[in-house]
Formats: sequence, structure tokens, C-alpha cells
Amino acid sequence: MSDSRKIPTSFSPDLSRPEPPQVTEGGGRAAPIGLRLILVISLVSILTLVLLAGLTLVLTSIDVANLTNQREETLAHAVDRALAESYRETGSWSGADLASILTLAAGEGIAVNVVDNSGDLITRAVPEGPQTRLRPPVSLPITVDGKQVGTLTVRVGPTGIFAVGQSLRGAVTVAMVCTAAVVAVIVVISGTLAARRIIRSVESLTRAARRVAAGERGVHVGDIAAPGELADLSRAFDYMSDTLERQDQLRRTLVADIAHELRTPLAVLQASTEALADGITEPDADALYSLRDETLRLSRFIEDLEVLASAEAAGLTIRRTRLDLARVASRAADAMEARVAVADLTLVRSLEPVTVKGDEMRLHQVVTNLLSNAAKFTSPGGCISLTIRTSGDKAEMIIADTGAGIPAGELQHIFERFWRGESARHVAGSGIGLAVVAELVQANGGQITVASSEGHGTQFTLAIPLVVEDLLQERPRAGG
Repeated sequence: MSDSRKIPTSFSPDLSRPEPPQVTEGGGRAAPIGLRLILVISLVSILTLVLLAGLTLVLTSIDVANLTNQREETLAHAVDRALAESYRETGSWSGADLASILTLAAGEGIAVNVVDNSGDLITRAVPEGPQTRLRPPVSLPITVDGKQVGTLTVRVGPTGIFAVGQSLRGAVTVAMVCTAAVVAVIVVISGTLAARRIIRSVESLTRAARRVAAGERGVHVGDIAAPGELADLSRAFDYMSDTLERQDQLRRTLVADIAHELRTPLAVLQASTEALADGITEPDADALYSLRDETLRLSRFIEDLEVLASAEAAGLTIRRTRLDLARVASRAADAMEARVAVADLTLVRSLEPVTVKGDEMRLHQVVTNLLSNAAKFTSPGGCISLTIRTSGDKAEMIIADTGAGIPAGELQHIFERFWRGESARHVAGSGIGLAVVAELVQANGGQITVASSEGHGTQFTLAIPLVVEDLLQERPRAGG
């Protein structure tokens, strides 16, 4: 079953340069982000403080009210027991000593009302302060030896325990308000400082982005004192700026390199045709062959450019089928055998059958390009080895030579289009071959790496995933 994909490469780009947005430093009509950050931080903090203070005051009021009620009940029962004890000592209300009890009640801010069983008033005590502020009454029976002898009514007044509770609530309220005010001021100040720190970083990034949008290259934000995300963003921006600068330089170099590569054959064609037209040169076979060679050189150059452009634009036609990589490599080696022999080189093969999924024609082109590249940079008497083997779940193709090798500083550039190292200046070529190889390998789902040492040769390693069905069949045998 074939796996085919084709993406058209024709398109009509809009080359008109968009105008950068006209925005003021403060952010245009909208409020500056710094002011909005300060307002949001302050609003959220103040709302949190208000909710916290309100909840604290409510809970404090409930606790104070519960304590007041408990204290009121405790005092009421204490007065009740004291009245019952006084009645027991004299056997009647007429002789009972109630003065000390009434004094104690008045000191606690309690209004006391004592009546006998018939409802007649025996005694009463009213605390100081307005009587309208007395709490609801609490009534208790006065019992002596299991017999009720009267009824006690107690009401807490504005002094005593009630006043203590009110004072406690007031103190807590004042403390919460003061604390909230101080915290609010601290939050606003710290929020302002944090917002200004963020805004300075954002403004630096904005200014740098506008400079890049205006066409300036090499713009950097640099290290900024900002939170982690903004610092990461500034580093990403600097990396993007470096990449844009490098891509711009590559585009300029591309135009210059294409012009350079086209200039020589066109100059030869122009000079030769002018010589033929002027009668300086006879239109013999040698002249025509020379014109044909330059035309073929131009054709190969344009074909390489088309392949590279198609691969980079994902428009390359890839028909992936199951195939034996060793068979593809063997056919490519057979086609290169004559050229290798003419160059006085030895081609050693070690081909293990491996099944992969790829485009046979494109993989044949990869092998041919790599072998041709090895033959260019290997001196007569040298050796080129072609190896196909299995490595884990991948098939590896290794092409190694005993040539001069590649300097370490040039290794990272060899797959770039039109890159020509120092050792390649005297060798014919356009500098596109390895770039085409890299794109074709990637289009076939593989990866390519290179290792080299000056004076000891170069090794290219191509890795392509094995077919899944074959892996499933191999693993049980390996496990057995």
C-alpha cells in the first residue's frame, strides 16, 4: 500500500509591508496597564480585607454575645441561690437580709426584681444608667427545700458585664479598621512597585518589538529584572531577534550566491554565442559541446533549487511504500561505481536487508548525493564505505570516507543551502546537495547526522524507522 502526499507549492504572497500599529506609549485610549494592575491589585486586596474584617467582627460579636448571656445566666443563678439561702435562715421574706445581695447585683449592673408567690413585690434593685438599655428579663423561681417561695427577675443593664462586652466589641472594631487601613496602604504601595516593575519590562519589550517591526535588525532586550515569565519572554525575544537577523542575512546571502552561481555559466554562454555570431569561433562540435555543458550546468543548478524549494515548502511529492533500503542503496552504488573507479577510489559495501517505508526515488537521490559528495572530497587511493544495518527500531545507512574531513566549526553549517566550507572552495558545486539531502531525509521520516575529524574523513548516518509489522515479528524471535 502506498502512502502518497502532495501539497501545491504555488501561492501568491502579499508582499506589501503592513503599517505598524500607531499606539502611544501609554497604550492608546485605554488606561495604561500599570494603572489597571494597581487598581486590580488594590481592589482585590481591599475587598479581601473588608470581607475578612466583616467576618471577624461578626464572629467576635457572636462570641461576645454568647459570653454575655452565659455571664448573665451565671449571675442570675448566683442571686437566686443567695435569696433562697437568706429566706431559709429566717423562714420568711420579712426577716431576710437582702441588702448585701442587692448591693452585689447593683455592682454587676443587674436590675433585680423579687416577688413572693402572690405576686407582691418584696424588693428590687435598679443599676445606674438609662433603663431603656436593659436587656430582656430572665425569670427564675426561688426554691427552698423543694418549695417555691418567690420569683426572681433579672435584667442586665448598660453597665457591668454588658458594658464590658460592648467595650470589647468596640475595641475589636477599632483594631480591625486600623489594621485594614494599614494593610490597604501597604498593599497599594507594594502593588504599585510590582506593577511598575512589570510595566518597565513590558515597555522594554514593546519598544524592541516596534524597532523590529520598523525593519531594524539585531535588536535585543537583554536581561531584565522581571518575574520568571517575563524574563523568559525577553530571552525568547532576543533569540527571535537573532534568528530574524540570521534569516535576513541568509536571504541576502542566498540572492548573492544564486547570482554568483548563475554569473559564470551565463557569462560563458554569452561570450560563446557572441563569438559564434561574430564569426570569431566556428560552430564546430567542440563549441556546441561547450555550450551544452554550460546549459546542463544551469539545468542541474535549477533542478537542485526546485527540489530544495519543494522540500522546504512541503510541496515535494513523496510516495512512501515498503521497500528494502539495502536494495535502493545497492542500485545507487552501482550507478556511482564508474565515477568512483575513475577517481581511483574504492567503494566497500556492507548491506543488510532492512524494510522501511519511504520514497524509493528520493532515497536513491539521497544515496547518490552522499556518495557523490564523498567522492569529491576523498583523495585518489582513498576508500568510501556504504553500510546498511539495523539499530533498535530503526534502519541505519552509514556512508563514510577517508577524505580530508570537515573542521569542527563548519559541521553545524554543512546542511545549509549554498554553504561552502574552506575545503570546498576548489571543488565544483553549488552548495545545495547536502541541503537537499537533509530535506529529503526529513520528508521520508528520517534523521541524518554527521561526524567528522580533520584528516580522518567524514561519516554521514541516516536513520529511518523500520516497518512496524517487521518489528512485531522480530521481537518474539529475539525474546525466544
